[in-house]
Amino acid sequence: MFDYLESFVTLIEQKPELFTDEDRQDLIQQAPNWSDDKDDLKDEIVRCLEERPIINEALKSPSTKARNRLGGEGQKAPPIEKEDWKPILINCIHRCLPTTNGKNPDSKSSS
Repeated sequence: MFDYLESFVTLIEQKPELFTDEDRQDLIQQAPNWSDDKDDLKDEIVRCLEERPIINEALKSPSTKARNRLGGEGQKAPPIEKEDWKPILINCIHRCLPTTNGKNPDSKSSS
């Protein structure tokens, strides 16, 4: 079964170069207004990505399909609770999507 949200997280983590600064800013601005309900959240992200055909196509690619998450000792991780998807996505966007200067905005600069 295709898990859209998990595949979206995988895409952000594996192919952040597909997202422009404009994409990142748009996602950051929309994220606080996203639903906490997993099904509604999926619908909101689908709408958000409708105008981004490159990201949509990459999301459907077999290499981006949700990977099997492993928990401790190589066992399959427990399923993600419905209410946890929104914070997971927001964290992933902030952590993985680059800014124009190519640096992660949440990383500390070593001066």
